[in-house]
Amino acid sequence: MSEMEKEEVDDYMSDNFVTEDVRPGLPMTYAKKRIHELKKTRTKIPKLSELESSVREDGLKKAIDSSNKGFAMLTKMGFQPGTALGKNAPDAIKEPISIKLRDPRKGLGREKHVAEKKVTSLKVVEDDFRQRIRDKSKNRLIESDIRKSQKAIYDLDSKADFKEPIESWYWPPKPEEKLLEDDESQEEEEEKDQVPEEEEEEEVIDTSERLATLTGYLRSEYFYCIWCADKYTDFEEMKQHCPGDTREVHEDDD
Repeated sequence: MSEMEKEEVDDYMSDNFVTEDVRPGLPMTYAKKRIHELKKTRTKIPKLSELESSVREDGLKKAIDSSNKGFAMLTKMGFQPGTALGKNAPDAIKEPISIKLRDPRKGLGREKHVAEKKVTSLKVVEDDFRQRIRDKSKNRLIESDIRKSQKAIYDLDSKADFKEPIESWYWPPKPEEKLLEDDESQEEEEEKDQVPEEEEEEEVIDTSERLATLTGYLRSEYFYCIWCADKYTDFEEMKQHCPGDTREVHEDDD
């Protein structure tokens, strides 16, 4: 083989191939690995407040050095490390009382104020829940008294030969109307949780006024009281024996 042919033969061990074998992905992969390693080894610089707290805690944990003048005075008075000051009682404190530091930025009494606020907030929620339960129970009683009043008016009006009520809602609803009312009541019950508190109060007021109207009609026209379940001969007898025109006065009278 001639010298020219030798030079034309590629030498795969030469620097030409070794230095040129640089693929695009290799530098990026190495760079990413290097950045990742730097992030892992990089130490977090603590805040000044953290450094102060750490130094303070380390200082509080260290025992007083024997070269301290105060410690030397205590040893002269008979104190020995590991023993309690004063009388050697079984329950004597041998370790110094730990110091509990507060964050000065929170302000004096802030923690107490926050705790009291939580208690107050919880009490408001509990009181609101109890009030809602009382309102629902009261509303159920009102609705029950309305039905009793409607039935009493229907019976007494019928005996007086009335063919129609003075107002449609003075008498109990007819069977077909009752079915319609039941459907409407079910829909209202499903939507009750979405009704604002103001509307619930208005509903209670409406039923209370309706009950007062019905019982007022029974008392003035027939001298009848649904809570006494009795029909008096006249107003004077009703005034003498009936406690009043509300459920509450009858319950108090019992």
